[in-house]
Amino acid sequence: MIATISELKALLNIDAENSEKDSLLFRILEASQKFAENYTGRKSFEFGEITTSFEGNGASFWYSDVRPIVFDFANGDYIKVDGETIAEENISFYETGKVELLNGFRFTEGKKIEMRYFGGFIEAPQDLKNAVLEISASTYRDGSGVVTEKKVGDFTIKFSEDRTTSFPAMKTLDFYRVNEI
Repeated sequence: MIATISELKALLNIDAENSEKDSLLFRILEASQKFAENYTGRKSFEFGEITTSFEGNGASFWYSDVRPIVFDFANGDYIKVDGETIAEENISFYETGKVELLNGFRFTEGKKIEMRYFGGFIEAPQDLKNAVLEISASTYRDGSGVVTEKKVGDFTIKFSEDRTTSFPAMKTLDFYRVNEI
């Protein structure tokens, strides 16, 4: 999670020692972060190892839905097209999530593409964390939020459709939206 219960309690002026509502606050934070990830088109904000496979489309570039990205070829990251590993010198990658094959290599149409890399934020930007906290606080205070329903485990959180209470948060999330070219 990019935000903590402690941070949410501080925003809501709830005593840090009061653990009575911790389960509810955690679920609200979890649902708010999942909403933010879905809204921005990102698989996750959190840093971690990513393995993916897809069918090639003939292009020389591809965009990850987890950003920023890092390839560490010395530690086993790779791109394979139909089982053949593409050499590091034939790959460029950008923090924006773009992966580009160079020197005539392509994500061959109809061929299986496999990748291993790292993506997400090691530490989430403060404005993104604040947006998740704002959506969570708004939801806790009066039930206003930005998604209609989110099931987390056995717990369902329902939000209203009124985005005005979270407009600053939505504006921040718009900045982090994934826009593929």
